Amino acid sequence: MRVINYKSGSLKQTGDEVTGWVGPSENDPIPVSGKFREGKLILETLAQAGRTVAFDEVVLTIDRNTMSGTIEHGSHGKGTIKFVRSK
Repeated sequence: MRVINYKSGSLKQTGDEVTGWVGPSENDPIPVSGKFREGKLILETLAQAGRTVAFDEVVLTIDRNTMSGTIEHGSHGKGTIKFVRSK
């Protein structure tokens, strides 16, 4: 398993819906959208021509200041992804 690290990102929650971006930098964003279900966040990347992404969809477990899950599809193959809230 590999760990996928994004340097930055921003998520906005409205009700159960989440939108935003993740990526190597603010200047190179990958749009994402998601929805909360049963205490987990299901996050999907939005298709972009000519771009590869680390995951198509991931089910994230939320723990105070982190979200993590297992990815199985995308440009990096199978691995673990973890998001850490910045302060």
